[in-house]
Parts: sequence; C-alpha cells; structure tokens
Amino acid sequence: MDLPIQEPPPEQVKEKPPEFSDVPKDSREYKILIIIATRGIISGYEDGTFRPENPVTRAEFASMLEKTFDAKKVAESLKFGDIPADYWAVGAIDEATQTGFLKGYPQQIFQPTQKIPRVQVLVSLASGLGLVPKSDPEKTLQNAYADANQIPQWARAKVAAATEIGLVFDNNGTGQPLNPNLEATRGDIALLMYQALEIAGAVEKIPPQ
Repeated sequence: MDLPIQEPPPEQVKEKPPEFSDVPKDSREYKILIIIATRGIISGYEDGTFRPENPVTRAEFASMLEKTFDAKKVAESLKFGDIPADYWAVGAIDEATQTGFLKGYPQQIFQPTQKIPRVQVLVSLASGLGLVPKSDPEKTLQNAYADANQIPQWARAKVAAATEIGLVFDNNGTGQPLNPNLEATRGDIALLMYQALEIAGAVEKIPPQ
C-alpha cells in the first residue's frame, strides 16, 4: 500500500544500532524497537532502556508522527492557547494538525501533556492516512475485538479502517480486547509505526513469534 513514509535523514541512520537493556534481545518487540529507534522515530533513554510501558502524551505522539510520515498538508496552521511559541513540540504539533493526523479540542486547546488513548491513536492514523473502511465497519470491529462495544461511536469507522490494513495493537485484530480507552504506550506506538513502515514496504517484515 502506498503510504506517505518519511525517509530518515542520512545522519539519523546509525551504523551501530542502539541496545535496550529492558527488552529481551531475542524477542520480536526488540527487533521492532531497533528499527524504530534507528530511524529516529522513538529514542531510548540515556540509561540504555526503552521503557516500552511508559505512556505517550499527545505532544510526544505528534513528534513521532512527524518523524514517520511525509503527508500532504490539508488544513491551515492553528494557534493553540495552551502551546507557547517556544514549546519543544510546537513544530510537530503544527505538522500533525495541518496534515490531518491530529485535532485540537474546543476553544483552541490541544492538551499536549494529555496521555493519548489507544482509540485516539488509531483514529489519528486512519485520518492522516486517509483510510476509509472497505467493508461493513461493524462487522470488522465485532470480528476483530472482544470489546468492540467499548469503541466510541465517533471512532468506529476509523478504527475499522485502520484494522483492515493491519494497523493494530499487539494481539489485536484477532478477537482480543482493544482496550480503546487505555493509555497508549511507547511500545504500542512503536509497533504501529513499524506496521505502517512494513505495509509501505519501507522496512523488512518481521514475522510473528
């Protein structure tokens, strides 16, 4: 599938890949994290850990989107009242909103430090990539998730569209719970970004264990 993937700058692709002491080296997760870190999408910490269970904020997610996708701008730049001009992620947030991946809240608020829920992540990816369901969204969701009834109505079509092309959280899409309102973690986002890269043919496919 033709997805707008961002090519990492040459200086970002490290000759020696990073190592993460808190993830088993023989796991599929470790291989995925190395790919994501090497492309500069999500970095590890100074102590050599990745901390895959740490939650991700909306600002951090915007930064990860900017480093993964090279999407066309479809909206005007917005000024959010809760984001100072010198905020560390102001450029990434501006990019994410202009390309349709993210939206603000009423009264021109973005809430950059809010921990982003899993359902919001899937809706973001489907929106920014212009995904639409190819079959009945309700059937897709009921077949894919044990807790499909917990997916908000506003998100159902987008979640179904993301699920159809294989953008799913680990162990999802096969009748397992989605836990849509759970906070997305660094490991969750790394997996989804890897899936997007793999769908686009930009990285080597890592088979499930």
